Amino acid sequence: MKKSQLRQIIKEEISNTLNEEMYDLIRDLKRAGYINASRRDVEKYLGYTLDNYKLQALKRARIIR
Repeated sequence: MKKSQLRQIIKEEISNTLNEEMYDLIRDLKRAGYINASRRDVEKYLGYTLDNYKLQALKRARIIR
């Protein structure tokens, strides 16, 4: 297997894992009633500070205003 093929497979696996994690996070926040909430409220509920990747995904999903 070529290095480029291996890199592509690794990138796809990482992307799939991140997408699954974000889907689970968004689902959990919606169940908890966090729709159009403030970033502070969501971070307080989760117990940690959001990184840029998660922050942008939550804004697109309209969890955070």
